[in-house]
Amino acid sequence: MAKMLQWIGGILALLGFGNLIYTPWIASGENSLLNGLLFNGMLFVVPGSIVYGIGVAMAIRARKNQPDPVLLKAVGNGKPVDQRLEELASLRQKGMITPEEFEQYRKEILNAL
Repeated sequence: MAKMLQWIGGILALLGFGNLIYTPWIASGENSLLNGLLFNGMLFVVPGSIVYGIGVAMAIRARKNQPDPVLLKAVGNGKPVDQRLEELASLRQKGMITPEEFEQYRKEILNAL
């Protein structure tokens, strides 16, 4: 979903910028250039940038909520639970993981029982 929003937002913004560059501005009135700039900006560039930003924020949030696969592999699934918990505690004592991450990984190990 996040990647889709990034793509849609990027396409809208690029479409707006493309219209600004390639649209022939005919002098049909005093403010035709200004009206065209405002129209493209409000219709394409601004909404496209907002949608793109929402997609980036969603991707960052999704990345933060996922456990680190390298750390999970280091704690190991083939080892006994008590050994895995001891390894996890030693990582916390060494400062390699935060107490919040320790609790998250500990819950994952215990839920796998």
